[in-house]
Amino acid sequence: MPSSHEVNRRYKMAWSSFERLHFIFKSKLPMCLKLKVYNQCVLPMMMHGCETRTLNTQTTQRLRVTQRAMERYMLGITSRDRKTNEWIRTQTKVEDVIKTAKKMKWRWAGHIARRTYGRWTSNVLYWIPREKKRPRRCPNVR
Repeated sequence: MPSSHEVNRRYKMAWSSFERLHFIFKSKLPMCLKLKVYNQCVLPMMMHGCETRTLNTQTTQRLRVTQRAMERYMLGITSRDRKTNEWIRTQTKVEDVIKTAKKMKWRWAGHIARRTYGRWTSNVLYWIPREKKRPRRCPNVR
């Protein structure tokens, strides 16, 4: 499945960019600066191409787990500290990655809907079936 390979590649790229900047995320900088670095450098790596990717439950869960792990690292806590996800989210003030992905999907859909000059995307979107019934045999070989 080529989609899963691309998703795995995106997660690896996000983690590599996160690890390259670990000295910022582990430092005593204020969370607002860490958040800016995260939104500018790590999140685009993870979200690249998500406009056309399907958000099934496995992909959604993996995105959320990855983001929570990065948030815990920014706060300097581990999963053994037994902090809830809501507490972590209030401390970091990071927007949910699924909400970001859905915003990007809607923005892409609006971009596609505004294109009107005979592209295949608009032709498929406004396709009208034939008036007559199809013949009752195998379709012609093209």
